[in-house]
Amino acid sequence: MLATSDRDAFALIDNTTRVLRLINGGVGASPMLTPERLKLLTGVTPQQYRDLAALRGDPSDNLPGIRGIGKVVGARLLAEFGSGQALFDDLDAGGERCRACAGPAITARLSTDEARERWEFNRRVMTPRPDVTVDTEVLETCIPLSADPIRQGFRAYELGTRTALSVLCGEDPSTPQPADSDPSWQPTRQFVRRFPPLPRKEPVLQETLF
Repeated sequence: MLATSDRDAFALIDNTTRVLRLINGGVGASPMLTPERLKLLTGVTPQQYRDLAALRGDPSDNLPGIRGIGKVVGARLLAEFGSGQALFDDLDAGGERCRACAGPAITARLSTDEARERWEFNRRVMTPRPDVTVDTEVLETCIPLSADPIRQGFRAYELGTRTALSVLCGEDPSTPQPADSDPSWQPTRQFVRRFPPLPRKEPVLQETLF
């Protein structure tokens, strides 16, 4: 299982690999994506997802897509052609199938050299590198890290340190830690609760997409 907020990982989903798509709300509100659920969510299979992303672009990675090609039109084209390469092969042959599937305006936009170059560039950037080696021996020499820099760095961003110190520094999480906040701080005014607190809800692991 992969836990990530990066949609490029959707292309790695298969019968043995799932992706926990982390979104706002934490793990409990995040969908666990399988090939079937990805098809339900995006309209394409994992093998087609990279082609879809390359056609529509990814603003979060500063990768513009082809104008007029969003997720709906992109999924329709890939359902018709099976792959982006087959789509552009049809365009090279005159674009008859593309015109019947998406109309003349979309076909005209896809037929330009700029559209093909953008799709090819996006797809190349979005493809993960399977040949990068990770030297586990080097990692073993790096962990555990020194606790003081980790503590200072996390506190600078007002983040809790207990989990980080446990994972990165090997500190026992049950060991009392110095307070993460200034104990001398006092509120400038007293707040009065005007409404009774809401009942606490037990977290529920989301098993479906919606």
